[in-house]
Amino acid sequence: MLAGINGWIASEIFAKLCERLDVDEGGGTTVLDNSLIYWGNEMGFNHIAYSVPCLLAGSAGGFIQPGRYLDYIDWDGHSYFGQENGNVIKGIPHNRLLVTILQAMGLDPADYEANGQPGYGSTSTNGRDPNLWPTDYDLNRVGDILPGIRG
Repeated sequence: MLAGINGWIASEIFAKLCERLDVDEGGGTTVLDNSLIYWGNEMGFNHIAYSVPCLLAGSAGGFIQPGRYLDYIDWDGHSYFGQENGNVIKGIPHNRLLVTILQAMGLDPADYEANGQPGYGSTSTNGRDPNLWPTDYDLNRVGDILPGIRG
């Protein structure tokens, strides 16, 4: 059922929005070229907030190189825990995607960072069992743009 719902969203909403924005703005660019559409999903791998897929369309005025599939899961890393016949493994924190989008929209880190902390959003694992949550992300990089996303 979820595949059917996502298929409908992809064809009836996401694709049609992209088509409507594929309008010439002059100079060889379209509205879509100068926009960034984000389609996220609350359902990650095994219905938890890890390996949550998203789809971006547009290039935010050339900031993002479109037309590629990027996977930030550390497939060679170890599993943190298993659930519903699957394993949860480390990748790159979602916060880095948010940082990338904010910078693609023209914001500087000073515009969104709080209290001198790099990145965007909470990286706290306070109150979580450290044996059940990927807590060894390289938080020194949480304010960096995602690798490989720029042209």
